[in-house]
Amino acid sequence: MKKDTKVKNKEVKNNIILSKKIYRLIILTVVIIVVALITTVIYTNFKYSRYIKFENDMNIYGFNNIYDNGSAKTNEKITKLEALKMTISSIYNYSDFNSFYFSEEQADDNAFLDIMIDRGIIETSEGFDKEIKYLDVLEYFVKAKKIYLDEQLKDYTGKIKGLSSHSLDKQAIVKDIVASEIVELQNESLPLNDVVVKGMLNEIVVNFVQKYNTITVNRDKININPEKLPANSNEYPYTLASVDKAVYEKENINVDDDYKNSTEIFSKVKEEYLYIEEIVNKYLGTILNVDYTNFDETAFKNSIDGLSLFNITDTNYDEYFSYVKENKIQISGTAKVQFPAVYFDGLVYRVRTKINLNITNANTNVNLLFMDIGQLEDVKYEGSAIDTIVDIPLSRYYNNLQFGIYVNSLFPSSNESRGVNNAEEELTGVWW
Repeated sequence: MKKDTKVKNKEVKNNIILSKKIYRLIILTVVIIVVALITTVIYTNFKYSRYIKFENDMNIYGFNNIYDNGSAKTNEKITKLEALKMTISSIYNYSDFNSFYFSEEQADDNAFLDIMIDRGIIETSEGFDKEIKYLDVLEYFVKAKKIYLDEQLKDYTGKIKGLSSHSLDKQAIVKDIVASEIVELQNESLPLNDVVVKGMLNEIVVNFVQKYNTITVNRDKININPEKLPANSNEYPYTLASVDKAVYEKENINVDDDYKNSTEIFSKVKEEYLYIEEIVNKYLGTILNVDYTNFDETAFKNSIDGLSLFNITDTNYDEYFSYVKENKIQISGTAKVQFPAVYFDGLVYRVRTKINLNITNANTNVNLLFMDIGQLEDVKYEGSAIDTIVDIPLSRYYNNLQFGIYVNSLFPSSNESRGVNNAEEELTGVWW
């Protein structure tokens, strides 16, 4: 019995020793795995850290929405299809990729890939659910700029490591990308054969749209001169070289806690900039150009009715038409929207617009523009040439995605800083 007890005690002791060894081994394995994971995360974050700064611009421009998960997070991987969609979105400034199609039923991936083959961007539709190499992304953007923007390739004479191992066509693509400053060389090299993460594509997109001005209306040139940068530049997604910084520094009208500056609403309204410009130009082109000698009242009325958010009474029209003839009013003017100065004051959208008005003839200097009549006080015009900046109010029609204009006096007699005090005032068209 004693012998059996000794054997059992020895077995127990051995089992305990074995259990401790296994436990230590498990702990050691877990530690190694954790350290390896932490090291990988630290390495990955360090490797891609220089791309993080582009995430904010991607979100402001709305390009984050082009990614399948709506995130522009730097270290996430992407598919070839996402990269191709991002390329085309960079050309057309989309934040909703379905905008690329004429009708929604065409918005499927196979149709899109067929279009890209027809355009000459890609050669085959195979494998677009797979990861993509960096060099392939560069090729998409270079082909797109040639085909869609008619931009020619530039040459780069500096050293790029590992470039000679690629074909001459591929070398030309890389040289153009570097020469155009779309990407930045790191130690004279690029990760040409690396699998792309979002940060790498974000850098290309942000630099591409700024370089070729594809996020501006009519490809107006983005300002890159620090001296022309407005003090409140953070309130704008970009500023234009053609617009004086004082225009951007003009204080916005803020009437409610829902106020949002131009940067905050850019991704939601950028695809409507052209339409906004169109209706503002048509509206101001109508009311700033009036000649009593050949005044087409029907055309005037139809134009305003087609742009106004609210019905304008026949009395408003008739009073102004009679006033023009009685006072022999002859005025002409032009207007230019000061993009991207479009903001939301808390109740309505406002579009900053530069106005030039010339008064050729008038028997009076008051109430020369449509809707001046009926203000609390007469609207007086000093001099024969007036240059000014006005924030035109507009909003979307009820149950309609399109914008319409709050038609009222361009130069209200009340203090503009008052703002719209409540919804009732806003709905009556008062917008001082």
